[in-house]
Amino acid sequence: RQSGFQQRWESDRLIVKEKEVWVVDFKSSREGEERYQAQVREYMSLLSELHPEKKVKGYLVYLAELNVTQVSLNE
Repeated sequence: RQSGFQQRWESDRLIVKEKEVWVVDFKSSREGEERYQAQVREYMSLLSELHPEKKVKGYLVYLAELNVTQVSLNE
């Protein structure tokens, strides 16, 4: 982080469980899916640093088709 520079991260849902942290982002369609996955991976990376003792999972929920896609941190 550079001095004087601040970036804001905001997911739709953050669920903190005993051994896991889930980041969930809701999208209306798959248009821009690669960008959405990269965004969720960034959230997951940040949460891994904040909660090193927990497994971090990421999900994209596409509302138009009622589909849930799990995002892998290592892609």
